Amino acid sequence: MSDRKNKEKEKVMSVRDRMGLFQTNNTTAPLRPNSGVSCGKAKEALKIKSQLPSPAEPITREYLNPHHFETFFKTLSSMKDEGFLLDITMSLGSDAYKVHSLVLAAVSPSVCKWFKSGGLDHTFSETVEPAAMFLDDKMTQLGIKAVVDFAYTGDVHIDGSNSIVEVLEACSWLEVDRLSQACSWILDPPQEEKTYQPSSSRERQETFRAIQDLWEKGIGCDVRVQSDGHSFKAHRVALAAGGEFFRAMFSSGMKESLETTVHLPCLSSPVLSSLLRFIYSGAVLLSWGNVFEITEAALLYQVGGLLQLCLDFLQIEINEEYCLDCMALAEAYDLVELKDFVELYILSNFEQVASVPKFQDLTEVQLVYFLDKDSLCVTSEVEVFKIVLLWVEEDMTCRLKWVEDLMKRVRFPLMSPKELKEVQRAEIMRTNQGCKELLNRAIASLRPKPGTKPVSCKPRTPNQVLVLIGGDHLNNDFSRRLPSNRLWFAHKFFNGVGLVKHIDWRPLSTIPDIPRFRHAVAVLNNQLYIFGGSWYYGERDILKSVVRYHPSHDSWEHLPDMNESRNYFAVVCVDGAMYAMGGNVDNTHILDSVECYTPGDNTWRSTGIKMVYLEMCESIPLKLGTRRTRYKYQGSGSIWELESDSKYLVPMTDTGFQPDSKNLLKCTSLILSAVDGTDCTYINQMWFVHPLHMALYSHATAVWDGEIYISGGYDINNISLKSVSRYHPLQGCTPLAPMCNDRGGHVMEAIGSCLYVAGGLKQLCVGYSDQYLCESYDPLKDAWTPITNLPEAHVTPASTVLDGQIYILGGFCHKTYQDCQSIHRYEPQTDRWTNMGYMPQAYADMAACLLLVPTHLRQ
Repeated sequence: MSDRKNKEKEKVMSVRDRMGLFQTNNTTAPLRPNSGVSCGKAKEALKIKSQLPSPAEPITREYLNPHHFETFFKTLSSMKDEGFLLDITMSLGSDAYKVHSLVLAAVSPSVCKWFKSGGLDHTFSETVEPAAMFLDDKMTQLGIKAVVDFAYTGDVHIDGSNSIVEVLEACSWLEVDRLSQACSWILDPPQEEKTYQPSSSRERQETFRAIQDLWEKGIGCDVRVQSDGHSFKAHRVALAAGGEFFRAMFSSGMKESLETTVHLPCLSSPVLSSLLRFIYSGAVLLSWGNVFEITEAALLYQVGGLLQLCLDFLQIEINEEYCLDCMALAEAYDLVELKDFVELYILSNFEQVASVPKFQDLTEVQLVYFLDKDSLCVTSEVEVFKIVLLWVEEDMTCRLKWVEDLMKRVRFPLMSPKELKEVQRAEIMRTNQGCKELLNRAIASLRPKPGTKPVSCKPRTPNQVLVLIGGDHLNNDFSRRLPSNRLWFAHKFFNGVGLVKHIDWRPLSTIPDIPRFRHAVAVLNNQLYIFGGSWYYGERDILKSVVRYHPSHDSWEHLPDMNESRNYFAVVCVDGAMYAMGGNVDNTHILDSVECYTPGDNTWRSTGIKMVYLEMCESIPLKLGTRRTRYKYQGSGSIWELESDSKYLVPMTDTGFQPDSKNLLKCTSLILSAVDGTDCTYINQMWFVHPLHMALYSHATAVWDGEIYISGGYDINNISLKSVSRYHPLQGCTPLAPMCNDRGGHVMEAIGSCLYVAGGLKQLCVGYSDQYLCESYDPLKDAWTPITNLPEAHVTPASTVLDGQIYILGGFCHKTYQDCQSIHRYEPQTDRWTNMGYMPQAYADMAACLLLVPTHLRQ
C-alpha cells in the first residue's frame, strides 16, 4: 500500500508540473500555465497560494451535493451485505446481527452511551471478531431487523399490528425514537393532515446528520487521518463509504488497513479538512484559492460527489482570470466536459482573456490553436492582430521567429480600411517581409482590379446560435394578440426535399417579470441586453426597464432603467458602450434623444446637461482647450452656465474665467476631460450625448468600421423616409446619400464592405404599402445599389447576420395584416434570397441576435 501511495503522490506532482498550476513567487496572479515548477516548489506553492488573496479577495461559497447522503447510504448497505468493516454484533440468544456501529449509533442513543462506556474496542485485525452487544430477551428478530433496516435505509417495514408491537419493543430498548414515531403514526394515523409523515429519504438524511454530529463530537472515531503535521479523527466506515480510495485502502489487507493512523502526504491539511467535511456533510467551501487543490484531491481519492461540486464551481464561477488554469486542469486530468466548456468560454471571451497577464505565457502551439478557430469571437479582426502583436512583443527574442506564421492566422481581409491603416502603423508589419505581403494582399482585396481573383477569407463564425426574443402573436383562437416573454434558439437547420427547409427550434429561457415586444437588444461579451419596448398595448405600457441575460448560467439580472420609455427604437453597441436611439413614448410623442449605457460603471448618460461640482476635480478643461490653473477653464466657443442662471461665453481666444468653486457648472457640449487629455476619472465626469438630427421611430441602425449608421424610419408626421446619416455621440448626425426608396419598420445589417436594408413599409399617397425593394450601401463610395427583392413582406421583422449571411425573421404583411412566420436568408455573394423555414410561431415586433449557448442545450 505504501508503494501505491508513493506512486499516487508522484502522479499528482508530475501532473501539477505539466499544468504549471502553482507559482512560488509572492504574486497575486494565480495559476500560470506551463511555468514548469518542480515538485518540491509545487508543494510549497500550495501553501503560499492558499494564503494569498487574489486581486479582489476571492469569494468563498458553500457548494452542497444534495444527493450525497443517498450515495453514502447506498454504499453503506453494500458494505453491510459484503460484511465489510462490520464492527459490532447484536446478539439475541443464538441469533446475531453484524452491523456498523456508527450507523446504529446514529439512530440509537443507547449505542452512543455504550460507545462512551468502552463497550466497543476498536482494534482491527483479520482475526478479531466484532464486539458483541447483548440484547434484552424481550426483543425479537423482527424488531431487531426493523431497527437495522431503518438505520441503513430509513424504511419502516411493518406487517400487521403484532409486528408493530415487536418493533416498538426494540425501539424502546435501543431508544430509536424516530422509528417509534413512525410506527405510532402507522398504528394510529391522525384524522387531520399534520406536518409529520414517514419518509425514507428524510429519515436517511436525519441519520446522515446524526453521523456528522458524532464525527464533530469525536464519538466512535477509530482512525486518525494525518497530513501536513495535522491529524483529524474519523470513522473508517464513513471514509470507506465516502471515497473509493479509502474503501480500497481498508480492504487491501496491507498494514495501512490495520493502523490507527493513516498518512496522506499529497494533501495539505486545509484540503484534507475540506475532504473530510464533504464526506460527513456533502458540502464544501470553495473559492479560487482552494478549488484546484480540492479538485485534485477529489480525483486522487476518487470522491465523485466532491469532484462534481468542484466542476460545478469551475463552470459557474469561471472568469477571464482563471479560465486558462481551468483549461490546464482539464487537459492534465482529461476532464473532457470541463475542457469543452472552458474552450467555449475562452473562444467567446477571447479579448477579455487575452488581457490577463498569464495569457502571455501561452505557447505558440496553444495560441495557434485558438487563432485557427472559426468560432473565435472578437469585436473585430483587428483585435486579433493586436493580441498576436502583444504576445510576440512579450518576448521578441524568442517569439519573432513565429510572427509570420501567427500573422497568417489573422484574417486581414475581414478588416475595414480604417483598421488596415492601424495595422500598417505597426513596425513589425513594415519590417517583416512576410507580414508586409499579407497586409498588402488584404489592402488590395478592398478594391480588386478587373480580371483579378478576389482574396477569399472565411469570416469568424463563433459557435453561436440564432436566438429569437419576445415579440407578440395571435392566440390560439385568433381572438386577440398576446405579448411573448420567450427566448427560442435555432438548434439545427435541415434541408428537406427540393427547396423545403426546416429549423429545429428549442426554448432557451424566459424574460423575467413581463413579456416584451417592440423592444431592442444588444449583445456584448455573449451577454444579451434587452431594452425597453412594450409589455402590453396601452400608452402607459411602454417600458424603460433593462434586463441582462447570461446564457452560460441561464440567469437574469435587472439593470438601471433608461431615462425615457421607448419602443420602436434602435440600440447599437460601439466600443463597449450601448446607444439607445430615438423611438416613441406614445402615439404622439416621438424622440430625438440618445442615451448611452456603459456596463463598466452600470450607468446611463443621455442627451442634455449634467450638473457637476467644480471642487471635485483640480482642473477639468475641455478636450479642445488648453490647461488652466485651478478652477480656471478654457473652451472652444462653449457656453458655460452657473446655477444662478448667469451665462458665460468662453470664446476661442484664451480668456478663461474663474467661477465660484462652490457653485454648480453645466456644459452644453463636449466631454470634460483631465488635463492630460484622458477622461476625468472623478465622479463629476460629464458626458454629453448628442441628439439625433430629428425625431425618429421605426428606423434601422448598424455599425460599420466602428461608426453608427441610421437609415429610414418615420418622422413626427409619420412620413417614411429615405434619409441616411452617420452618427457620432459628440458631433451628432452627418447626412449621407439617401436610399433609393423610402422605408420604415425595416432592418439594416453590415456585412463586409457594405450595409444592406430590407423589409418595412413604403409611403403611398394615402397610407402605406409593403416594401419589397432591397438595397446595399457602399460607405466608401457613399452610394446605394438595388439588390434582389424580398420574396415575401416583412414589416417590423427581426434580423441578424449568421455565417456572413443576413437572416430576416417574421414581422407582418401590411396588405393582409397577417403575421409572418417565415425566415429568409440573403447571400451577398449570389444576391439571392432563400426561404429557410419557419419560426416556432408567427411573431411580429420581436428581436433576434446570436449567442453562444451551453453545450448541453445543443446535444
